[in-house]
Amino acid sequence: PATRMAVHTFVGPYQDVGAGIDDVMTWVTENGGTPSGNVTLVYRELPNPEDFNKSKTVIQVPVTMASTSGDAVKTMARPTFQFAYTMYTGHVSGCHMVAAPVLAWYKQNGYAKSGYVRIAYIEMDPQTGQCTAEVGYPVKKAAADDEGCGG
Repeated sequence: PATRMAVHTFVGPYQDVGAGIDDVMTWVTENGGTPSGNVTLVYRELPNPEDFNKSKTVIQVPVTMASTSGDAVKTMARPTFQFAYTMYTGHVSGCHMVAAPVLAWYKQNGYAKSGYVRIAYIEMDPQTGQCTAEVGYPVKKAAADDEGCGG
């Protein structure tokens, strides 16, 4: 459903995204907000193999707070969308591997991607790296001329 989100685009290596999440949570608290759901990561660009330090990851945290923005974090209303996903349980490094079956499913069932891959972490153990997450894509019904390669 539509939700108010704190949003931050983190630029840097994947192993440092956790520090970006901490920064967003600190910003929310310092600006009178409260996190109200699970963190979602949206991978806007595939990483450049030569320079992982420039990977772009959008960090989204559902929040209860007034609309506001800062230097690096802003709040916005996330629109409603359909989401084709699968559940993943295992080490956080394996989350990306389960996106392929979702791609196959939506193409076989008459859908097209309408956004970038998203990983919504339901549970995460920072000590072991074990997690449970929803991994998938926003989707829409495919049009006759749609190749299913949106977003």
